[in-house]
Amino acid sequence: MVRGATMNLQLIRSATVRLDFGNHTFLIDPYLADRFSRPSYAGISQNPLVALPFSVSEILAGVETVIISHRHSDHFDPAAQSAIPKGMPLISQAEDEPEIRKLGFEDIHPISQKLRWKGIDIQRVIGKHGSGAVLVVWHNKVGNWHNKVVHYDNKVVNQAPHV
Repeated sequence: MVRGATMNLQLIRSATVRLDFGNHTFLIDPYLADRFSRPSYAGISQNPLVALPFSVSEILAGVETVIISHRHSDHFDPAAQSAIPKGMPLISQAEDEPEIRKLGFEDIHPISQKLRWKGIDIQRVIGKHGSGAVLVVWHNKVGNWHNKVVHYDNKVVNQAPHV
């Protein structure tokens, strides 16, 4: 393990985050569609609502691993599925592995509870879309999400989900 590892967390858009941590670069929840190119989630406007701040090639430059918290289209959209090299390592929920593999990805590392990846411990944490009446509506619509907590050299990075 590397002592004194630095971390840089860069919000790209929505749930999409680039994480430089422990000398490794992760892309988390890639939503790479062009502005207004996807269906509306609320029936108001096409999505995504804002353009990417960088080109897809700039976003993917230097990324060595992709983390997919769950397979909702605003966390792993068709544009990302097309742009990410099929041989790039992907970390996903264990139950999502078969569907991701059907998309042609070859190097999938499912996480049921905890995964050690290149000296970094990644722990799965269950989450829900809201609470009370909101939870009932959202759960029936989109189900649970699963956050990943990254541990490295006694430091914790909690990648908060986009809900």
